[in-house]
Amino acid sequence: MKRILFILALLVLARPVAAAELTAHDAWVRLMPPVAQSSAAYMTLKNDSGVDVSVIGVTSDAASATDLHAMRMQNGRMIMFPMESVIVPAHGQFSFAPGGVHIMLMGLRQPLKPGQHVNVVLHLSDGESMQVQVPVRDMRKDGHRHMR
Repeated sequence: MKRILFILALLVLARPVAAAELTAHDAWVRLMPPVAQSSAAYMTLKNDSGVDVSVIGVTSDAASATDLHAMRMQNGRMIMFPMESVIVPAHGQFSFAPGGVHIMLMGLRQPLKPGQHVNVVLHLSDGESMQVQVPVRDMRKDGHRHMR
């Protein structure tokens, strides 16, 4: 009986491990001209847990609105559309990248500056959240003049 109570207690007290085993790598925000009202953030999320992790939303104090967005060709032109979530597979990774899925920062509260860090909060389906400090990068100085 004590063993059953012990196991039940462990199950009740066990907290989801998704946020603890999700890490962000190579994060950056694209520097835009000072008059721009939006930008995009990119990063690779690595999931070291044995279960898929869903990112169901994103917020940032740098922008009045923040969404998950993707791009695709439609009728010969590139369109951008919002996404409800992205899945970081168990023992895998997911990349937010230029020309693909990205984090859209809309209604920038102030112009971004090179070297500045933007706080981005990823909201997970298990109720956890993950903060990422994302540096602003001037791609012109890095020699990257086009999207990958």
